[in-house]
Amino acid sequence: MIAEDTGLSNEESQLLAAGMVGMAQVAARFWLASDGSLPRPDATSLISTLGWRGIRGFPRRDGERHE
Repeated sequence: MIAEDTGLSNEESQLLAAGMVGMAQVAARFWLASDGSLPRPDATSLISTLGWRGIRGFPRRDGERHE
């Protein structure tokens, strides 16, 4: 999906995808290990928003911008 939307190479797209997965995994481990009171849906929303806002910085191949 990343390669299709951005026109990046498969290698570049796979690196970005691995980074997003890694971010989610580390954040999930941190959330599980912490004794905080942040509810799971809130934690999920926070991290997914961070990931999608970051990936939105890459221009789409069709020239459209994500809003």
